Amino acid sequence: MNRRDNNPDYLPLVSCLCVTHNNPLMLERVIKCFNNQTYKNKQLIIVYEDSDMTTCEFVDNMVISDILKIVKVHSGFVKNTLGTLRNLSVNAADGEYICQWDDDDWYSPDRIEVQVNHILSNNRIACVLSRWIVFDSCNNKAYISNKRTWEGSILCKKEVIQENPYADLPMGEDTCVINYLLEQNALTTIDNMPQLYIYIYHKGNTWGIDHFKEIFSASIELPDNIAEEISCLIE
Repeated sequence: MNRRDNNPDYLPLVSCLCVTHNNPLMLERVIKCFNNQTYKNKQLIIVYEDSDMTTCEFVDNMVISDILKIVKVHSGFVKNTLGTLRNLSVNAADGEYICQWDDDDWYSPDRIEVQVNHILSNNRIACVLSRWIVFDSCNNKAYISNKRTWEGSILCKKEVIQENPYADLPMGEDTCVINYLLEQNALTTIDNMPQLYIYIYHKGNTWGIDHFKEIFSASIELPDNIAEEISCLIE
């Protein structure tokens, strides 16, 4: 049964896709964010490479629930790109919708619920945030981001991503997905809820400091007391 059957209580399954590498403490944090979601019909896909022994050990000691799926990828002699790993996570997902769930950020408990409701009420197939909170954990500074279609916040129909997959790139792999959705007028944005997502700079990000400096300079800095609250929140 799905929404087309006119069941007002239907909740589509959302698979949250987490590609991770050598970040057990951050992975533990986003698992907690997932478990705390108010949206009930959810699944978490964790994808990592078999050469990542730190994550292997972490996963071996996890309690695996029915809503958690672990995908260990053979790395071979050539490292898989982030785009390839994201596509593997999409293919492993059981949900009607997929939600990007990066391992080094923080998510509000109502993120999935808000984005699903926004998609359904606007009759679109995908949703992103146009603003989110950016946190510089190295200098304890917090910002409201500049306005744009933030790729990392995507929640989208799985079949659409399968037909228009992530690019086989080590970074910037999700831009082509957003561009396709914009061209098809299939994307809706949430403009006034930056608190749903905290994008965290921690020195080990895929993108380097120059990328984040551009974001910081284009964003609105928040007061120190709010930055301190965010720092405590993401610990």
